[in-house]
Amino acid sequence: AQLRLAERKFVGVGTSEAMANNIVEGQELEISGFLVEGREKDTIQMEVDNIIEMMPTHPASIKAFLASPKIKGLGPKGAESAVKKWGPKTLHILDTEPEQFLEIRNVTPDKLENLKSSWSEWKLCYEALAKLRMLKVKDADALKIYKHFGEASVNTVKNDPYSITVVKGIS
Repeated sequence: AQLRLAERKFVGVGTSEAMANNIVEGQELEISGFLVEGREKDTIQMEVDNIIEMMPTHPASIKAFLASPKIKGLGPKGAESAVKKWGPKTLHILDTEPEQFLEIRNVTPDKLENLKSSWSEWKLCYEALAKLRMLKVKDADALKIYKHFGEASVNTVKNDPYSITVVKGIS
C-alpha cells in the first residue's frame, strides 16, 4: 500500500528477513523505524528497526491469524466460520472456552487438541516477547532467545543475561 506524505509517497518498508518472517496478510503489527529518501524521485522509504506482532483484535486480523500456519487444527474455512460466529470475541472464546470450537464444522476433538496446543504455544511466545521488549530486547533477538530458552527466556535475561550469548546471532 502507498501512503501520501505531503508531496511524497511512502513506497515500501525495508526490513531484515528475520523480522519479516511469518508475517501474513491481515496481521496486526506495530512497526517502528525512520523515514529516509527513497530511490525513486519524490519518494520516502521506511527503514524498519522493529516489527512487533500484536494480539489480533479486528475480525479480519483474527481470521488471518487463525488461518495462518501458526495455529493448527482450524484452517482458513474454520477460521472464517469461527470469526463469523463470534467476531472479536473469537480469541477470548479460544482462551476461556475452547470446547465451543467443536461447534465449528470439521473441528474434531483431535483438531481441537491441536488448536488448543498451538494457541497455548503461540500465546506463551507472545507473552514472553512482550516481557522481553520491556527489558529492551529487540523482537528479532527476543524470538531467537525464546526459541533457545523457551518459557525460561524472561528469567534467563533478567537473572543471567550473559548466558544468552550461547544463542546464535546474540552477542
